Amino acid sequence: MITKPQGYDEAPAYTGETMQLPAGCYICKVLGVKQEEYKGHDRFIMQFDIAEGEYTDFYQKQYKQQNKVWLYSKIVFISLILFTGASTSIMSFHSDAQIPKIFQNYYYIFFGEYNDMPLILAIPYTIGLAIGIILFFNHFSKIYVTKDPTPIEIEMTTYEKETNTSIIDALNRKQKSGE
Repeated sequence: MITKPQGYDEAPAYTGETMQLPAGCYICKVLGVKQEEYKGHDRFIMQFDIAEGEYTDFYQKQYKQQNKVWLYSKIVFISLILFTGASTSIMSFHSDAQIPKIFQNYYYIFFGEYNDMPLILAIPYTIGLAIGIILFFNHFSKIYVTKDPTPIEIEMTTYEKETNTSIIDALNRKQKSGE
């Protein structure tokens, strides 16, 4: 049972800097309750929202609207990091494997003349690389190619199993040692 912290009745309610509801009676739903220590005193935190009527999910809607810019900023930032990392690794591979030289040699073998940048080979290679990545990771956006799990899903499952096994082993060791 959560007890009232010292000074609870005297403390003003914190409503944040959001739109205010008109005065009236509202049916609310409690989303979360916790008690935590803050500056040496216990603090009671209750998260709620409007459950029914014209103002259903009033606070949740405001929260979502305020955070859209932050959400899109994070998506753009993470996408840039992933794109930069992926393109760097592909370029490093191509540099190590000397793909441009291979394309030049293939072009010479098939067409009998030297070409510095044989686009007739590079463009299909690039398209094939993209298709291969999509097929390997098994989906493009929300469209799945097959119902098989993706490589990252397999790795996550393996990680979860190993973590659970490790936790169980640690608890068994503690139990055997008498702690």
